[in-house]
Amino acid sequence: MRNETERAQEADRQTKSHRAGATPKRRKLLCGLTLMAVMLGLVSSGYAQEPLVERLLSSSERIRNYALDEFKNLDADSKKTVVTRLIEALKDKDDQRVQMSAAVALGTIGPAAKDAVPALIQALKYDQSSEVRGAALSALAGIGPAARDAVPALIQALKYDEADIREGAVRALGDLRPVTREAVLAIVQALNDRNRWVRLVARNAFAHMGPAAKEGVPTLVQWMTDSAYSRASIYASDALGDMRDSAAKEEAVRALEQAIEDAIGDDGLTHMNVDVVNRLLTRLRLLTDTYYEKWGDLEREVREMLAYWEPKPPELHPNVPEGQPLRSHRHLFCSNRSRSLQPGWPILGANRGIQAC
Repeated sequence: MRNETERAQEADRQTKSHRAGATPKRRKLLCGLTLMAVMLGLVSSGYAQEPLVERLLSSSERIRNYALDEFKNLDADSKKTVVTRLIEALKDKDDQRVQMSAAVALGTIGPAAKDAVPALIQALKYDQSSEVRGAALSALAGIGPAARDAVPALIQALKYDEADIREGAVRALGDLRPVTREAVLAIVQALNDRNRWVRLVARNAFAHMGPAAKEGVPTLVQWMTDSAYSRASIYASDALGDMRDSAAKEEAVRALEQAIEDAIGDDGLTHMNVDVVNRLLTRLRLLTDTYYEKWGDLEREVREMLAYWEPKPPELHPNVPEGQPLRSHRHLFCSNRSRSLQPGWPILGANRGIQAC
């Protein structure tokens, strides 16, 4: 009987010892399974993307680039979750830095952030910080054609007082393809902006518009016709010369030829219209290969008239061979610190005729 009792006690001790030794393994396995379940639940709910959002909002460009590479590998639902988090950050009025970082991140993401366009438009229109508005403009430009709904807001931004906002608006309008007629006309108006950098960005945007640039040709030719050597006329001439699309160039040739015929009219070439005809011919020569066949006689007549115009400083009328830019010295009287000019003497450009002061 005693032996049986001892054997039962021994078996009970072995069972307890076995259970005690197996418990840590089971706990590890249970913890691992629980952690996996938690992570799967976080991914499905979107919270696993929070660290990625924080990296996209980082002030370090290197960290943002790494985060962007990680973002590209996400599935569609996860990308949408990240964009939603960034939109919420963009609306955080309490932290301007977070707003700007969110806008930069959305612009870096590109077309995949198209759901953020309405929020970016609101930031552009109503945010009190010019820095946030500028970041919103950059984001819209980065999103590209998917942000076409922002065109009316971008056109309105061209009327803002801040030159950097106007510059960003022109840049964004130029990046939205296909370019609408309203956007073309707005960029054309920006060619005559009071800020030099806005004009340069507008000129570059207009040059890369493709066939849509022909929508702005009538306005530019009208500027050249209104006054031969005004600031707007010179910028219009440069913009027409920068066009790269063949269809737009053909439209410009037709418009310039019609403007020359209208300027001459029934009275022919006179001292009242010679300057306008001069500038129109100068630009037309660079846009067509058949220029001299049709307009060579008129150019020689213009040269003769300008050569005997009084007063004429001798150096303004050199023996210019055919094919070189025509020069006139009327209408624009200004001074230049780099050279000594007498009253009534203009500043001449090497290949553009008279430049604005």
